[in-house]
Amino acid sequence: MATEPKTAVPPRSSGDERWDGAALRGLAAVVLSLIMFIVIPDRLVTYLSRHVIPAARDLIVLAWVTFAFLCMCWAFVRLQGRRES
Repeated sequence: MATEPKTAVPPRSSGDERWDGAALRGLAAVVLSLIMFIVIPDRLVTYLSRHVIPAARDLIVLAWVTFAFLCMCWAFVRLQGRRES
């Protein structure tokens, strides 16, 4: 009786590792975006609506969203890494 050969799992290629890293960076970008563009402005509006006039509240929230957008642009470029040709 011949024994059946066990099928070996092929080794992971470097392409698979790039996908893992890209998925992790993508998830990090989504989580940071949710926090910076939804959670923090919501908390700011809630807190500031009781403590400052509406015009000041709007300017503070606008300044935060502008700052968050610039930070996310910078983080997006940094998370991309160097492109290989």
